[in-house]
Amino acid sequence: MPLYSGGALVKLRDGDYQSVTVLGLDDTSLFGRPQLVAGNIEDIYSENSFIVVKDSEYPKLGSPKLGAEFELNDHRVVIAGIAKVTTSGFFGVPTLYTTYSRAIQYIPTTRYTISYIL
Repeated sequence: MPLYSGGALVKLRDGDYQSVTVLGLDDTSLFGRPQLVAGNIEDIYSENSFIVVKDSEYPKLGSPKLGAEFELNDHRVVIAGIAKVTTSGFFGVPTLYTTYSRAIQYIPTTRYTISYIL
C-alpha cells in the first residue's frame, strides 16, 4: 500500500504561511491512519478534506477546529478531522493527513511519488 510523505506550505486565514508535513494514506485501506479525537475517518474522502494532528505543533496552524480552511498550493484545504498520534510532529512542523491521490494532486511531485511501501 502506498504512503506519501512530503512537505508543503499552507496559507492560513490571516495570510501567514506555515510549513506542514503531509501524509497521504492509501485511498482504499487508509492503512496507517491516526486515531481521531474529532470527526469521522470517512470524511477524508470528502472534497479537499485533511486531518490535522493535535500535538505540540498544532497551535502553529491557529488550533483549527473542524471545518477550518487553509490554502495549499492554490488548493482549498478543509479540516475534516482532528487526530492524536503517539509521536509528535515531524521536524517541528504540524502534520496533516489526507488520501494518497489527493496528496500527489495538491503537492508538486518528483518523478517518484511513493515515499514508502507498507
